[in-house]
Amino acid sequence: MQPGELTAAPSAPAVERFTVGLALSRSWGVWLQNLPLFLGVAVLAHVPEFIVSCLRLGQPPTRLGQRVETLSTSFLAYVVTGLVTYSVLEQLRGLRPSARKSISMGLARFGPLVGTAIGTGLLTLLLFIALFFPGVYASIRWMLVSPIVVAENADDPRQRSSFLTEGHRGELFGMLALLWGGLVIVAVLLAVVLPDEDTVLGNAVILVPSAVFISFRAVLEGVTYSLLRSEKEGVDLEQLTAVFR
Repeated sequence: MQPGELTAAPSAPAVERFTVGLALSRSWGVWLQNLPLFLGVAVLAHVPEFIVSCLRLGQPPTRLGQRVETLSTSFLAYVVTGLVTYSVLEQLRGLRPSARKSISMGLARFGPLVGTAIGTGLLTLLLFIALFFPGVYASIRWMLVSPIVVAENADDPRQRSSFLTEGHRGELFGMLALLWGGLVIVAVLLAVVLPDEDTVLGNAVILVPSAVFISFRAVLEGVTYSLLRSEKEGVDLEQLTAVFR
């Protein structure tokens, strides 16, 4: 190298800070860009629940049945998030992977994803049953386990999620509470329009807002994961998605 010659230093990745507004607005854009994929995966995930609800038409709900439904919904949310994580992260880079490619990348980690979903869902449900607020706290701490399973090789996804969500759990709670509030309002309005839920059509219609909620939440968790990785570790989207190439 000649005297006085300078070597350009590698540019540091642009660090983004997590905010609820940024997470929601970016998630909304990504969700709309590939709505058929996200909503389709969520609808398919609801098929087992729909079949079970149709089989028990005319039977009064039981406490055990309600808890099983709660667990199944929680489990489905984790799986759906994992299946669309690749698509969410790639779309944040400005790319539009095919639905087939997106699902195949999620299915490549399907075993660890299902295992983590079952374990996390059971632990959260037990905490909800024992004491409500610890269950809420755990669901916030562990909300990023699915993106972590798909995009990282972490030994303990729950511990990893706890690290990433630390310092923002109040904001994350408010963000998810806003989504849950919207779901409740839509479900109540549907119940008014369709008062007889004890039919096949009623069961199908009442699952629609849940599928929409789970699909958007899956995108939101992927976007939140990318923002928190950027804020806490300085990882940009190119680095974040390098694991898929």
